[in-house]
This record gives sequence, structure tokens and C-alpha cells, in this order.
Amino acid sequence: MDIAYFATGNPMTQFFTPYHGTVLLAWLDYNQHMNVAYYTLAFDHAMDAAFEEWQIGADYCKDQQRSLFAVEQHIVYDRELLADAAFEVITYPVSVTPKKLHLITAMRHREDGYLAATQEHLLIHVDMVARRAVPWSDDVYQRLIKNCAAYDAVKQNDDLWQTHLAPRLNRAILKK
Repeated sequence: MDIAYFATGNPMTQFFTPYHGTVLLAWLDYNQHMNVAYYTLAFDHAMDAAFEEWQIGADYCKDQQRSLFAVEQHIVYDRELLADAAFEVITYPVSVTPKKLHLITAMRHREDGYLAATQEHLLIHVDMVARRAVPWSDDVYQRLIKNCAAYDAVKQNDDLWQTHLAPRLNRAILKK
């Protein structure tokens, strides 16, 4: 089932600026579609943009000596992206705990509106000096909890969340 949810005013976009990209020729594999490694790259860039908006990105790492490390990821490919295809990625927070952040990202073709892929991410909050997981500071943790709560309030009415993203959440990650 193709979905044009972004073009119809998906309520999730009000919380978060989508990441935009274009499939480069160098990203194609011998099947002449975007290679799996570049989906991961695009999702990673989208998460970096999300972290910047949430004030836990590069400046946070530099100033606080704290960052996020990926510990688990799962990709589902729905439909291929070809050369020069414009795409958009929206990041949805799933949950936050004192040391972890659980996200799912949705990539769609910007012109045709179809869902191309999703990627689920489990990240840990790390002290960059000790190189080990540490709790968020209280102010950052409370801000992230508020962001997740704001998303939770609209997820019930979000077709993409209900029909594609929530069913894809990895139950093993949810138990960690």
C-alpha cells in the first residue's frame, strides 16, 4: 500500500523539521537503485538533524562532553529509490530512559509520497571522556521526556504511526 501521508499534512511534521536529501549517482548499486549503505547514511544524517533540534547534537557533545552512540538498528525497505530521487526523513521518538533514546525514522519519496524505508534506532547516552553510558542531566532528560510526550499525544491520530511504524517496532529493543 502506497501512502501519501506527508503530502496531506501529517500532524507529526509540526514537531520536527524533516531532513531532506537526494539520491546521488554514487549511491546507486548495480541494481540501479539506492544501495543499503546509503539508506543508513541518510537516516544517520536525519538523526543528526533531530539531535540538533533537540539540543543534543554536535554542540552538546562539544560543550557537555556527552553524546549518543548507536547500539542497535533495524531497517525495513518498502520501495526503492532511484537516481536523483528527492526524499524526506521524519524522526519519531519512541521512548527515553535515563540512559537511552529509542527512535524510529520514516523515509519517503518527496514527489510521489510513497514510504521508501524505515529505520529503528536504539542509542545510549555516553560520557565522551569515560567512554561509557551515563544518565542524562536532569534538564536534558526532562526536555526529552516532554518531546516524547508531545509526540505521544498525536501518534494516536497519525496514520503512518498506526499502520506502519508502531507495528515495526522491535520487541527486543522495547524490552531493553
